[in-house]
Amino acid sequence: MSSSACFSSIPVELLYHIFRYISVSDIVNVLSVSSFYRPLVADETIWRDLCSRYGVHDLTSLRIHDPNRSYFTVYTQLLHAYGPLLGLWASDNPFQGNVIEFRVVTESREVGWEGIVGEVWRFPSFERMPMQPDYYEFLRIGFPTPSDGVEVEESSMSLRFTQVIHSNSGTFHNTTSLYQVSPSCLHLNAPHKQAFYLCDGPPYKSHKPSLHPRFPPPALKDLWYDPARLPRLTPHYTRLTDLQKFLRKVRWNILTMNDEHILYFAPANRGTTPQPASITIVPPYAEEELYDSLLSPQRDSSVIDIREEVPKAFTKSGARSFVGHYFSLPNVPRPPCIQEPSEETTNPDNQPSTHEDPDFRSLEGLWLGAYSSDGTTVLYLKWNQGSDELEAWKVTGGYSVPRGALSWTVHNSRPIFPCPPGTDESSAVSLVVEMGIKLESLDRERVLLFEGTGVIADEGFMEESRLAPPISVAIIGQDEIRIRWAYGHIIIVDSDIIFLDLPMRPVVILGSAKAASDLLEKKAHLYSDRVQSIMVKLMNWDIGVGMMPYTPRWRAHRRMFHQQFHGGVADKFRPIQRQYTREFLSWVLQEPANMRDHVRRLITAIIVSATYGKRITSMEDEYVTMVQTAVEGVNKAAIPGAFWIEFMPFLRYIPSWVPGTTSKRVAEWYKPYVIDMKEKPFLEVKTAVDAGSAPQSVTRTLIENISKNYGGTTDADVYEEIAKNVTSTAYAAGADTTRSACLSFLLATALFPEVQTRAQAELDRVVGPSRLPEYEDFAQMPYLQAIVLETMRWMAVTPLSIPHAVIEEDVYEGYRIPKGSMIIPNVWAMSHDEKDYPDPEIFKPERFLNADGNIDPTVRDPTTLAFGFGRRICLGRHFSNNTLSIFIASVLHVFNINAGVDASGEPVVLSTEMEGGLVALSRPEHSMYIALCFWPNTKR
Repeated sequence: MSSSACFSSIPVELLYHIFRYISVSDIVNVLSVSSFYRPLVADETIWRDLCSRYGVHDLTSLRIHDPNRSYFTVYTQLLHAYGPLLGLWASDNPFQGNVIEFRVVTESREVGWEGIVGEVWRFPSFERMPMQPDYYEFLRIGFPTPSDGVEVEESSMSLRFTQVIHSNSGTFHNTTSLYQVSPSCLHLNAPHKQAFYLCDGPPYKSHKPSLHPRFPPPALKDLWYDPARLPRLTPHYTRLTDLQKFLRKVRWNILTMNDEHILYFAPANRGTTPQPASITIVPPYAEEELYDSLLSPQRDSSVIDIREEVPKAFTKSGARSFVGHYFSLPNVPRPPCIQEPSEETTNPDNQPSTHEDPDFRSLEGLWLGAYSSDGTTVLYLKWNQGSDELEAWKVTGGYSVPRGALSWTVHNSRPIFPCPPGTDESSAVSLVVEMGIKLESLDRERVLLFEGTGVIADEGFMEESRLAPPISVAIIGQDEIRIRWAYGHIIIVDSDIIFLDLPMRPVVILGSAKAASDLLEKKAHLYSDRVQSIMVKLMNWDIGVGMMPYTPRWRAHRRMFHQQFHGGVADKFRPIQRQYTREFLSWVLQEPANMRDHVRRLITAIIVSATYGKRITSMEDEYVTMVQTAVEGVNKAAIPGAFWIEFMPFLRYIPSWVPGTTSKRVAEWYKPYVIDMKEKPFLEVKTAVDAGSAPQSVTRTLIENISKNYGGTTDADVYEEIAKNVTSTAYAAGADTTRSACLSFLLATALFPEVQTRAQAELDRVVGPSRLPEYEDFAQMPYLQAIVLETMRWMAVTPLSIPHAVIEEDVYEGYRIPKGSMIIPNVWAMSHDEKDYPDPEIFKPERFLNADGNIDPTVRDPTTLAFGFGRRICLGRHFSNNTLSIFIASVLHVFNINAGVDASGEPVVLSTEMEGGLVALSRPEHSMYIALCFWPNTKR
């Protein structure tokens, strides 16, 4: 028998399978060998069948620009080599990852081309619910058109490769540029053993590198990998890069002070299995940075790429940023519903069940999940048959739990809801309701509640920072899962008071104004102590009056502070506040793009002038940078639970070079700035007082009083130390808090323009167009007063206030509060309580006005929440309120406030997302685009 005859006996189905692994020219040659198969070369049936495997069943839309296009040309030119790309791919881009999708373009004549398009998935940020992605083109693989002068019979090399550049990659407004490139922009990578590592200190001091999660995760590699999904290109072999040796060149003394980590890549450890084949999209050289921001997104974090720190490492890695490897994701859709087990299935006790347990295998596949500030995250749910658990692996992630990490697992045991017949289900129902599930609108049989385990960590996902808190997982119907994370043991839920039994110290969170008043004000003798933060003490921030324990020393400081800033004397600072606010208006006119910096300069200038009599002319002033750095430190240190040293105090006695003592290194970095903030300005004023040249200020008054009352006695040194602490506290405490309120006001009026329209009408009536507002005008402007109140309510300056501590054991509403418990007033929850403030998310000053248009005394005053409680109330609240009031009135009288446009001229969509810390600030990327322009009604 001839070879041709033998070949003709091969089934067509087997030939189709073979065709997936050979070139187009080889396919034609194979068919031509046999006289039996030779006619199929010109038979469109075979090529149509091959095209249909990639979803192309009809050529009508593919012939819009070339009526002569056949199934043969569509398959041989495009689909054979690049059809396997169709579908989803996920990147090993560190931490955040990325997802791209390839699809066939056949929409309409307006598209202007036909072929395959590659698009990036991007999700809206900061959404509480999972959102569908937006799609941004990055690559087109198109057929040549007749206008190109290319014959359709040419080889696949005649395809047009076009890379799409988004000119504003920060906001991704769809302003694009097209770059014609060669097919070499798309690489097929051979399997590799390149891995990422992180290090938080010099290896020569025993800092052990931490392996960044590999991607794809080993548990999913075999499940995802499909060789048929790889484009038919020549594999590209990349030499492994080892940047570990450059760790010795890193400036660790600076990075460790800021609690930053170094990311580098190096070959995986010996014995590690290679990562599977992948693809890489190489950006056009001229637009490398913009292209990378689309395909390899990164954001500011405490993780630093070693190539940014060590220039030689950048050269070693090819003098360009990281190019991600993309791995195919399964294209098989997730089953549409949760399948019930067979009727023979019974529960472990062999008792009939009123609700069948789900088959976790039916939940396998891609899901979208909302993860706080990370926004929507892509997850892959996998059923682990060995452990009978449902595992949620991150396809995209963030800097705390990155892509490739296991996010949570659910144990397939008896559900905790619905409860077995005859058992009390009240606690389970409460938990379901707390998760936002409305049982009255759902069939209870559709809700299954399980226990599981989550994964959380600090930024960097270093091994020593990872924790595994318990979670509750609700499976609702066929396509919804809700997760409740428990970061501590919650004893009381859905109440005015929540108790967390955390390591080393119990924590009580007060969620209502009533609870805060009952405990912090009516029982101030018990609840006026402060939690003694080890980080605060290590930074030397225990000089702050607000941080001191409830002792005679604190009372002496409070008394001196009160004498200089109480309501009866605060008005003496009004000329300073008015003067600098008017200068602020001119700063904005001269440099409108630097509005955020102008606000910082304004608040700093007012406080420094009032406290020390010094005029600030630049944000580069030594005092400004000194206080900014010192306040940055306390903002970090005062967040409850931010540092492990608070729960493991023994760490303070371990040298800072020992791994795991990041807290001490951070404290050592900030401490000199805190000391300088306390000493330098005070000694400068004291020298000027001795020389008779000191301008009027709080510090001068204190120095003169101490000299007059205690001069020549040992008490003089004691009171001088108190004066240093008081003035530095006044200096630092008002810097960020008042600035936060001012920025919140600008954001609010940009988001709610109807507020400024009504306010400007009131200003026009009372002040008129020929002068600027004065403090005396406020008595006739109730709506402006209401704006000040709403500003303090809408965005709480200190969302969790400064924690109190209970001196002795107490009982409240039948619950025991142990001695020493940390008491956290949840000011954000109180100021957004719908019982006091309906529609709390809306900036609505009129909520504070009665029917006559005057301030309504029956509405809760938000300043009773915003400035703290009881004996720990902010002593500078009158000073701060005066600054905010004249700022709001002056800005509204001179400017219109709107969202503005970005660098490309597109309108900016503002957000209420805040920067976290002891003091909340509107995010820079939002407030920097708030535009101030002249209000037409003013003549000034």
